[in-house]
Amino acid sequence: QALEHACVQLRRASQVELSTREKAERTQEVELGRLTSSLKEAELRERRVRADLEQLQATIRRLQTEKDVEKVAAGKLEKERDGLSTQVRSLRSEFGEFQA
Repeated sequence: QALEHACVQLRRASQVELSTREKAERTQEVELGRLTSSLKEAELRERRVRADLEQLQATIRRLQTEKDVEKVAAGKLEKERDGLSTQVRSLRSEFGEFQA
């Protein structure tokens, strides 16, 4: 009878240990699911941030190009203005000769 009692206790202890292990495994599976989900969300956010960064870099390049074009145009206008100023001085000089 003592042997029978010991076997029953051993069986119960084994069942408790098995149940504890199963609960721990389920807990780990749930945690793994959460971590996997978090990783997927982080990867999605990273892709969005990279896309935003690429868009901003493209905008910066476009604005730099526009700025460069404006500099060239301003240089051309300045040369044209200088040329016109020279013509005006020349005409004034000629006009002054006719008045004299």
